[in-house]
Amino acid sequence: MLIGSAHAQTRVSCEQEVREVNQFLSEQGMPVINDVKALVHVLRQIKQYERLPPQYLTSNEARRLGWSGKASDSLWGLRATNQKLIGGDAFRGPGLPANVQWLSADLDVSRGYRGNKRLIYSPESPISFISVDNYRNFVELSPCH
Repeated sequence: MLIGSAHAQTRVSCEQEVREVNQFLSEQGMPVINDVKALVHVLRQIKQYERLPPQYLTSNEARRLGWSGKASDSLWGLRATNQKLIGGDAFRGPGLPANVQWLSADLDVSRGYRGNKRLIYSPESPISFISVDNYRNFVELSPCH
C-alpha cells in the first residue's frame, strides 16, 4: 500500500528528500533509513547512470557466486560476494504504477544479512519508493538531485 509521499516539491537535494522520508516514517511509527549517505549515493547513481552502484548484484548473480539465498546466510560470508548487496531484481507489487518496470535494491544491510528495507526504482521513472517493512507499504521519493 502506498502510504504517502514525504515531500511535495520536485527539486530538492537527495539528502533533504531522505531526511524528509525519515521524518515521515518516524511519524508513522515505522523504521527509518539508517544509512542516509548510502541511499543518497544510490539515488544519484541511478539518476546519473541509470543503474545501481557496482557493489550491487542481482540475487541470481549472487547465487552463481555461491550464496544460498537463504535469509539465514550472510551474503558477506563468501569472498566473491563480500561487501556486495542485492539489487537489480525485478519487482512487481500492488500499489505501484503498472506501466513501469520496477527494480529493487537492499538498504541498511547489516553484516551481509538482508533486512526488510528496500528501494524500489526504475531507470524509466524519476520517482522511486522506499519500503521498510518488506514491501507491505511504500513511501514515494520525489525526484532529487
